[in-house]
Amino acid sequence: MSFPRRLFDELKRRRVFRVAAAYAVVAWLVIQVASETFPALGLPAWTLTLVVACALLGCPVAIVLAWAFDVTPEGVRRTSEGLPASVDPLRQGRPSSSRSPWAYAVAGVTVVVLLATGTFLALRPTTAPAVADTPPERPSIAVLQFEDLSAAGDQEYFGQGLAEELLNALAQTEGLRVVARTSSFSFAGKDTPVHEIGRQLSAGLVLEGSVRAAGGSVRVTAQLIDAGTGYHVWSQTYERKLADVFAIQDEIAAAIANALELRLLGDGAGSSRRARARDSEAVRQYLRGRHAFSQRTAEGLQESVGHFVRALELDPTFALAYAGLADAYTLLDDYGMLEREEAYAKGTDAARRALDLDETLAEAHTSLAHILMHQLQNEDSEREFRRALELNPSHVQAHQWYALLLCQMRRWDEAIEHARRAAELDPLSFPPARGVGIVLSLARRTDEAVAQLEATLVQHPDNESVMDFLTLVYVQAGRYDDATALSRVLEERYPGPYYRGQLAVVHAAAGRSEEARRLLAELEDDFAYRSQLALAWAYLGDLDRAFLWLDRAIEAREAVLDFMEIGPEWDPLRGDARFTAALRKTGHLP
Repeated sequence: MSFPRRLFDELKRRRVFRVAAAYAVVAWLVIQVASETFPALGLPAWTLTLVVACALLGCPVAIVLAWAFDVTPEGVRRTSEGLPASVDPLRQGRPSSSRSPWAYAVAGVTVVVLLATGTFLALRPTTAPAVADTPPERPSIAVLQFEDLSAAGDQEYFGQGLAEELLNALAQTEGLRVVARTSSFSFAGKDTPVHEIGRQLSAGLVLEGSVRAAGGSVRVTAQLIDAGTGYHVWSQTYERKLADVFAIQDEIAAAIANALELRLLGDGAGSSRRARARDSEAVRQYLRGRHAFSQRTAEGLQESVGHFVRALELDPTFALAYAGLADAYTLLDDYGMLEREEAYAKGTDAARRALDLDETLAEAHTSLAHILMHQLQNEDSEREFRRALELNPSHVQAHQWYALLLCQMRRWDEAIEHARRAAELDPLSFPPARGVGIVLSLARRTDEAVAQLEATLVQHPDNESVMDFLTLVYVQAGRYDDATALSRVLEERYPGPYYRGQLAVVHAAAGRSEEARRLLAELEDDFAYRSQLALAWAYLGDLDRAFLWLDRAIEAREAVLDFMEIGPEWDPLRGDARFTAALRKTGHLP
């Protein structure tokens, strides 16, 4: 008989296979029980990992026991060496089933439990368990929108504005990671458990509260909760005059920093005293403006401008209102509500007025940096971005826009780092996640850009702007069928010339010249998106027409041309002297 056959027979005789199967069943049961009970007992996650590891290590122990020993009515005996039953003293007079595989399995699992218990006792902390007022180990916080408890229920803007200012104040706490407002405020009006909010935002702490404003007074209640345990770390109620609302913000920020044994940077306020209003109605108008601005719609931006202007009429020294006005003007160009030159002129003026009143406003530095970036003043723009992030390391918009500036400067690794930092700070919002995809695309890490944008679309299904940019990145990746399918979906959902122009670009890039030319014939007579026509003709190989439309796009100052120097979509025109001339016209080249 061959050796493998003899080995197999011997393993069967010693019931090694049965023991292994029994061990697997018992170990699985132990792991299931541990996975259900350990979290309820408050045991750390590594203890379950320890049980699984010991279960794996215990398997060979059980197999060795099965090979070497027999469990008999007389006790545990060493297994005989494969003798016939007639001359084997250990096997005479008892049935073969007396050696139970379950005995070995239980013995092996007992070893596992003892190993896990001993290791846990040896490694567990010797200090007492944390109590409610012990600072959380993870210095990360999410500030939720404060609940409106006013009798009329018309103070939502106040609760949102106060929470946003608090968020900015806490962002200046050294060593504290602050989740951005878009993600934190997404839980407003929802009955989401605190531990689930902490999980989704990767935040160890959650700050929630309520406001009740009446006349010239306000009552604010705030409570800091450990998202892991659900215990209150700190809570307080404040009753003040409405004009003192920013002082309440400072007190809350300082109290949280003290509770966490952290240090506030600067003077300890998210907006210094020079930035504030002295008039209660100016405060109301400012908070209403911030509320309207947060809607990020053309109508909301226009409404916010009115509130900020009214706040400044009441108090011309209100620097925060100037900063809000700068933010609004900066984005009105993106929404097509103001001509670029007018938007940037007004935005620059508002930002500089804010900084003249208070140089420590990160928002004003960010708005000014964004305008300077679009004006291709890279060094000045970078200086403002760096100052903004020095003042507020958790400023999502500063990280996101700075990443684009770094792309213009071809500092790709830094750009990706800042883009990802913005997405980390604002995990439930689509603009930072999409921004990572944009930066990866500009860095020509196309496969990563596709993966990022597809993941963003899963998180934000049917988001128009994500689908729009993903279409262009599909073209960049040569995935023309995917680009066509997505472009058709957009064209059907949002009828109009823009997505017909995009489809023309996709057809042209895919080599479907007949379909592309048919769409171009329909669009060329009266089409506002001249850069799309330039791209389509470039992909079709008609460079004369491409440069004709590119010149018209430059004359119209289309925003998409800001990244023409590095944008992969313009590759068909590179190498032509006319493209170099176009870059000079846009200011990309001297």
